[in-house]
Parts: sequence; C-alpha cells; structure tokens
Amino acid sequence: MFEATINATYANKNYLAYIKSQLKDKIIAVEGLLEQQDMLTRSYLSVACNDAFATQIKDILKDSVAEALSLGYKNEFFKEQLNIKKNTFLTNTLVNIMSIFDNNLDKKAIKQSINSLNNLSLEGLCDFRLQKLKGKWEEIIKLTNAYDIILNDKGILTEFILYLAQAVPTTNNSLTLTFTHDDYLLFSDKNKLLDKLTLFTQCTLEESIMYNIICNKPKSVVVVGQIDNLDADFVMLLNSLCIVKKVGS
Repeated sequence: MFEATINATYANKNYLAYIKSQLKDKIIAVEGLLEQQDMLTRSYLSVACNDAFATQIKDILKDSVAEALSLGYKNEFFKEQLNIKKNTFLTNTLVNIMSIFDNNLDKKAIKQSINSLNNLSLEGLCDFRLQKLKGKWEEIIKLTNAYDIILNDKGILTEFILYLAQAVPTTNNSLTLTFTHDDYLLFSDKNKLLDKLTLFTQCTLEESIMYNIICNKPKSVVVVGQIDNLDADFVMLLNSLCIVKKVGS
C-alpha cells in the first residue's frame, strides 16, 4: 500500500485543497483514499492507494505540489518583497503575470527538490529546499524594485503589464466571457467550456478573469453580459489587450 501525507499551516490550506482537487478523480478511479483534515494550526492531506498505482499517484502529487508553489507561493513571495505602495487591480495583475513567467522551469525545480512525499511539509520545502529558486526570484524583484516607479505610476504600470503580456503564448484565438449571478464562465473559440486557472491568493472577480484571459492571450473576447459596472481599470486593460465585442447586457 502506498501512503503519503502532505501538511501545511492552516493559512495555506488552500494549497492542499488544490492538490486534493487534482488527485480526486484518479483516486476515485483506483479506489484509493484521499482526505484533508484542517486542524487549529495545521492542515493535513492524506493519500493512499494500491502499490500498483503508486507511480501514477506520486507523479500527480508532485505535479500538483509544484503547481501550487510555483504559482501560489511565488505570487505571495513577490507581493511581500516588491515595493508596492498600494494593492490595486493593476498591481495585483502585474504580480499575477510575473508569477506566470518561467512557470515550467519553476515547476521542474520544485519537483526535483521533493525527496519524499511521506510527511512532506510545504513550508519546510519552501524554506529549506528552494533557496536557489528563491534566489532567482529575488533577482527579478531586485531589478523591478530598482525601477519602482513602474509599480506606483498607473500609466507606466499599465504599459509594463501590456509589455509582459506580449510574451505569453496564445492558446485560444478568441474567448467568450459569460457572467453568471456572481461568477463567470469562459468558452474557447470552439465553444468548449474552459477550466478556470486557480489564483491561490485571495482575489477579486476582475483579477481572476484577467488572470485567465492573459493566460489564454486571445486576440478577441466576446463578452456576454454587463461589464461596465466592473472595475474601470479592468475594462481599460481588457480593451487594451484584445478586441472586445459586447453581446447583451
């Protein structure tokens, strides 16, 4: 029987919830065990399955841990150290874009740092085994802070976001953005419902939408519903990034 336990502080239980969501279907398919327990100060994710499926489950576990840390932990790391005077839609969007860059290389480095999945502490992994990777992030932060007018001048900040977005590859030429009562749906140019990418830090509706749009980098977006009551900077940036067509209200 293969068994693994991953733990994190209670404040980081959302990382474990994400890892659990990535494992859920596979664990059900192999009739294994998957349970998250949230205690007062720490949370624990327990995984068990037949040895015959251990290699597959280990691979998904390592991928999910690396994804959570390369996007979520990296995002928090950047926010803490960048000289941002005030959190706004634009500053948060900039950090989100910076977290995307080199994501595949970051994930690879994190996976190589995982020696064992038995009683793995996410904070221990970050604090003691990711020093080289964090050194690379610190160089990026140092360079950005040297020109911190980028972070605190709205016009320059917007231009910098647009500049960085140019480097993101296009995965869908067009998207359809549909608003529900208090959420949204994204459809590809082939009318396929897209899974929304997770922002691990607390975010607004506009920040989540923009993150997913930038990750897809469409040339055009069809908006079904009313967006004029959303953050004005969101509407401005969306119109700057792509051709926007409004349908309905």
